[in-house]
Amino acid sequence: YKIDDGDWVEYFKYDPNQGAPPKDHYQDMEVDIPDGQHGMELMIIDIGGHDTSVSYTVILDTEEPSVQINEPSENDFIDSLDFNIQGSAEDDSGQIDRVEIRFLRPWEEGNTDPEGMWMSVEGKKDWNFDWKSQDGGQWVIQARSVDKIGQISEVLSVHVSLPGETPNQEDLQNEGEEGSDSSELILGIAV
Repeated sequence: YKIDDGDWVEYFKYDPNQGAPPKDHYQDMEVDIPDGQHGMELMIIDIGGHDTSVSYTVILDTEEPSVQINEPSENDFIDSLDFNIQGSAEDDSGQIDRVEIRFLRPWEEGNTDPEGMWMSVEGKKDWNFDWKSQDGGQWVIQARSVDKIGQISEVLSVHVSLPGETPNQEDLQNEGEEGSDSSELILGIAV
């Protein structure tokens, strides 16, 4: 075999004096190559000197990608409920698959499974997302990038304030429960 433009390396040599190797015979091979795209070629030569080879490209990626939120900045006050979020993502192998973003209230940030669903943004290395918030107050914008082999970057958080009040957690929970108070009973009498 050979990797990239390197020299041919003998991986296994069959000795006909020792008999045929078992059908499931193989040898482990460790090769130290850097992350990135590499060309590999494997050549097989039989006892009669006939050969065949196969070439393929592999991408080695052992580092997770990274993501940045460039705008808005940490603790920015944004004077509108709809605005554009911009950022960048990098991967040493250059194989960013997607960037995702979500929006949480500050009290959701520490949860292991917060309510905010991840949404894909437009772009990869340079990305943006137009957000139209329904409510003002304090928000946490989170972003992450995913490379082509599925490695996920660390989640980056930026805290921002939008015009309006931040509803408290209890108010938001009660909002969904309005009209379902079982202690209220309305009786009607038909005559």
